[in-house]
This record gives sequence, C-alpha cells and structure tokens, in this order.
Amino acid sequence: MKPGQRFFCQHCHSQSIAKLERRLEGFTVVEEYLTCAFCHERIPTEANKPDDKTDNAPSKPSLSALESLLGAKKPAVDKQQAAFMDDLHTATRHFCRDCRQYVKHPFGGRCSLTGKEMEPMDDCSRFEKRLEPSQPSDSKE
Repeated sequence: MKPGQRFFCQHCHSQSIAKLERRLEGFTVVEEYLTCAFCHERIPTEANKPDDKTDNAPSKPSLSALESLLGAKKPAVDKQQAAFMDDLHTATRHFCRDCRQYVKHPFGGRCSLTGKEMEPMDDCSRFEKRLEPSQPSDSKE
C-alpha cells in the first residue's frame, strides 16, 4: 500500500486513506509507517502479508498519459504535416511587445502610431523591430 491510497480500515470500519507517518529522533527519521487518516491506527505492512502477486501475472500494457485518458493512440503524422508544425514553431512572430512603436505603461500599453491601447501579445501589419537598448557603461563620471 502507498500513501494516499484508499482502503477499508478494519479498526474504525470506514473507507479511509493511507497516511505516511514518520517517527523522528532529533532530526533523523527512525521509522516510516502508514496509518489510517481517521483513527491514526497503524496499517500492517506488506512485509507481514503474503505476496499476492506472482511473477507469471500478466503485465499491463504501458500507455502514455494521453492515451490512457482518451483511450486512443495518437494519429501518425506524415512529413508534410511535421514540416508545417516545425514552421509554426520557428516562424517569427510580430508581437506588439517587440515593436518599436509599443509604449509600455503600468496601466496598459499603447501604440504610438495609432494611439490605441494594445496588449503585448497583439500584432499588426505595421510592425517595426525594436532596437535593443545599449548597455550602460561601467565607467562613472
């Protein structure tokens, strides 16, 4: 049994959750054991119980998280679709936050050409790449 796993507690006769408890001596962990989340009674460990699993038991097929959620395998992608997806990821994007005309302000950004309030992730056809500001010099006058 693992921490967080549901089980029926024989002591308090209710559905409960296994809670991991640690016994400490100073700052060192001496013992870890599972208890019932409601009655705090210790749960017997698997070492005391006979092993239910055998080596000949059939194993579950491994599924990705998405396959197990949807119950289907993901479709195969041909070379043309893969090239298109790569182009989407590598294409240059013209976001207003990167434009020369975008004026940053704490209460909202504006476009200096149109005077309209713009979001940083908006885009327009009049995009001009912002020049990177020069680094301040280290010399002090």
